[in-house]
Amino acid sequence: MGNFFDTMTIVVVIIMVFLVLVIAIHASARLVQMTFGRKSGLKQKDTAKSNEAVKNAEPVNLPEQKKESPGIDERCAIYKEKYLTCKPLAKRAQVCIEQENACIIKYMLLVIDPKATMSGYINNIVDEHLKKYSPEIIKLYEEKKADYGN
Repeated sequence: MGNFFDTMTIVVVIIMVFLVLVIAIHASARLVQMTFGRKSGLKQKDTAKSNEAVKNAEPVNLPEQKKESPGIDERCAIYKEKYLTCKPLAKRAQVCIEQENACIIKYMLLVIDPKATMSGYINNIVDEHLKKYSPEIIKLYEEKKADYGN
């Protein structure tokens, strides 16, 4: 009977190692896709429809830009400063994200900046989002709050 359990243990371990390898290969392939600019989940016809909608859209009057857009090197420096700089977090809360996104972030950070943490990176993204869209968030919040008040 002990032989049977030893054999089953070996089989389970082999299956687990196989699954870990498959997940690692999938995550690596996904990272390569993102690195070379392929958009996952978008089929050719979806992209064509999106491009058509952009062509048919009315032109928007944008204010004139007084200076040239920063080059790729400057944008990379800005990105690193904005997202890869860890701020100490006094209080933390656990949240869930899709595993595929977590794998992409994990491998990306290992290459770009091994000192950066996934939680710090995600916190910086959420922080910027909340600041950028605070007027919209406040308006939506106030609308719902008014609905509950009546």
